[in-house]
Amino acid sequence: MKKTIFSIITASLIFLFLSTNDASAQSNCCPLPDSLRISSVTDSMVCFRWKLYDSVHIGCDTPKGAVLQYRPIGAPSWTTVLIHYSAGQVYITKCDTVRPCTNYQWRVRNACVHGDTTLTDYVKGPDFKSGCDSTNKLKHAVQNNVRIFPNPVKDRVTITGDYKVGVKLQINISSFAGQKVVNDFVVTSNGKLNYSANLSGHEKGVYFITIVANNKVQKLQFLKE
Repeated sequence: MKKTIFSIITASLIFLFLSTNDASAQSNCCPLPDSLRISSVTDSMVCFRWKLYDSVHIGCDTPKGAVLQYRPIGAPSWTTVLIHYSAGQVYITKCDTVRPCTNYQWRVRNACVHGDTTLTDYVKGPDFKSGCDSTNKLKHAVQNNVRIFPNPVKDRVTITGDYKVGVKLQINISSFAGQKVVNDFVVTSNGKLNYSANLSGHEKGVYFITIVANNKVQKLQFLKE
């Protein structure tokens, strides 16, 4: 009974979230999400990826959005994220936060709008484990009050911190796949780091910042949406 009530509430929320109906919808057939996988995972962030639907479902309604759920394996409740599909999208990537060193499970189901909201069955994605080195990564960064904002990042990321006057810093920013997008040098003329980089032309996902100063390495990470 509780499961039925929860499904009705979720369908209602989806209907409100997907506020426009698809006038060209052809049937009451709502295709399942396809090709679920984890595109990246760290100690604090994960990126889920899936295809809206397989081409075999051409002729069905076009999904307007999805319900993504994930949780630590064995946990009693799910974290639920409502996702709106945009016209022309084939694959979806959604990143969110996780706890370090934890085994997770996740699932996705599509929502079609055809007079009302039709929710498909859930499709289970592969289980994954988040990284276990959160404390070591941030240990040195905290000592210099290094901060990243905003986080998540849309276009421009700013890095601030406290250093001695005249310290030469090497700043590297790289993607989860290892592509280096920033390699720069900064001198702290007033003892403060205030560095900004434009990432508007780069893909969404998890990025790493490495700051090298006086042979000491500081590492942080952020999410680009």
